[in-house]
Amino acid sequence: MMSNRRKWDQYILFFAFVVTILLYGLLVHLVAASQHVRHSPDPAAMRPIVYGLAGLALVAAMGLSFLKMPHASTPAQFKSSMVLALSVAGACSIFGMLLFFLGGPSGEFPRFQIATIAVDILCILPQIVRRQE
Repeated sequence: MMSNRRKWDQYILFFAFVVTILLYGLLVHLVAASQHVRHSPDPAAMRPIVYGLAGLALVAAMGLSFLKMPHASTPAQFKSSMVLALSVAGACSIFGMLLFFLGGPSGEFPRFQIATIAVDILCILPQIVRRQE
């Protein structure tokens, strides 16, 4: 049985990572609204690469959540695996910001944001809940 403090630590970490993804969206919105962004031509050549890397990050995060997190033998190993999975999932949103700063439309960023939060909630959070039981 896990101590109450450890339970809360894991949920606090999880929600901190989710809030970070939301803050990335706010940053993209504020920068787009300020009109101080020098837009290069549409990054057509980079778009498939960025989407591919974002997808790869999400698949890696799902792999970590299903293959590594359930088999952690100590709470410290579980927390490390959880932080790693959340960080790798967060890379998807960072790739979305990269596309925006390369000249992509700001309206494209929510796709990356939603995908990241979906993996966090559907793959990583259930592992945390299972570990608490």
